[in-house]
Amino acid sequence: GRNNVFHGILYAVVPLVEKARTPAMAVFIFHFGIAVLIAYGIDSYLKGTNTEWQRRAIRILVGLAVVVLTIGAFLVLTEKMSAEDRWVVDAFLALLFAAVLYGWRRGTISQTSACVLAIGLMLIEWNNYAGFYWPNKDETNRTSYLKNLREFVDIAGVLRTRQWPVRVEVSDQDIPSNFGDWQGIDQWGGYTASLPLNLIRFDQFNPRVKRLFGVNYTLTKEAAKPDQQEVFRGASGLKVLWNPGAFPRVWAVHEVVEVHDDGEAAGLLLNEGFDLRHKAFVLGPAPKVETFEGDEDVRLLSRTGGSLLVEANLKRKGMLVFGESWFPGWKATVDGKPVKIYEADRMARGVVVEAGHHRVEMTYRPGSVYAGAFMTLAGVVGAPLLLFVSRRRRRK
Repeated sequence: GRNNVFHGILYAVVPLVEKARTPAMAVFIFHFGIAVLIAYGIDSYLKGTNTEWQRRAIRILVGLAVVVLTIGAFLVLTEKMSAEDRWVVDAFLALLFAAVLYGWRRGTISQTSACVLAIGLMLIEWNNYAGFYWPNKDETNRTSYLKNLREFVDIAGVLRTRQWPVRVEVSDQDIPSNFGDWQGIDQWGGYTASLPLNLIRFDQFNPRVKRLFGVNYTLTKEAAKPDQQEVFRGASGLKVLWNPGAFPRVWAVHEVVEVHDDGEAAGLLLNEGFDLRHKAFVLGPAPKVETFEGDEDVRLLSRTGGSLLVEANLKRKGMLVFGESWFPGWKATVDGKPVKIYEADRMARGVVVEAGHHRVEMTYRPGSVYAGAFMTLAGVVGAPLLLFVSRRRRRK
């Protein structure tokens, strides 16, 4: 849709359109709707009140099988396409399902037997697609992702023994999968449907940005850079390199600078002369903090995808900077009292904390989740209620 005059407007205004480039979203929505239609079809077939409809369903399945086989054979013979066994399985399953329905309608197959056979055919069809990349045996024309993921178990084990927290950068040329998600290790980068704007606003692969977000390990086959130290080499040949210059996951700064636009922000973010370890910048008026020389005592106690807990003991009032992406919906409290979360360095999260001992907690609580929960609850309660009301009216 990049050449469509309406695409940009829809992309910016209509919820979930930005996910349209991910076909899985459309498939999910389609399946959600078709499941309801299938339920109605099953009920109608069970009642057996319309024999013409039953005959038509059988003819449609047979016709579908013939069409699929014809198109597939045409593509293989005329277009010289490689033979694909999945469409043959589709056609064969359509014929088998037609046979089940025919036997059910004629009474040669009981309703229980027909249901069991239908479920079996459904499972075969499901594995024909959902399990395509999980073959029972390795094949040269198909990639077994599970086999690839097993190759890096030794590296994951070593990373789990390193001092927490660990955030690893993975070369997608060496590991073409989301290593972090599979192994339960925090990963910088990976395959996603989209990224927050503040991570793509600037170069997220710049060394200063990676240091800011505490990327303290790198997995690669390349030789270590001068500032990296090799700590392990896996059976696959991949090296685990330690990045000693990575920032801690949370730290305190006692100087906050105001910037006026993203150009000025990019200049500070990528300027080696601006010490991000002891200074921060925000767009708009900067909060007041107190000057202090040296590092403060700040410790990350726990972290999940939706929460953070930090213990800080500051000598002077300062800003805690979290090496985590800023995003709407995050809430912060200091000693149980709500505080503002600043977009520190135009990418990370920042919270102003007074001098003394404090516990800082962050939780992800977007309003859209509560709105969605309310709508779901309304649907769950409302659907049976509407059905009950409609049946009472029909009785009257």
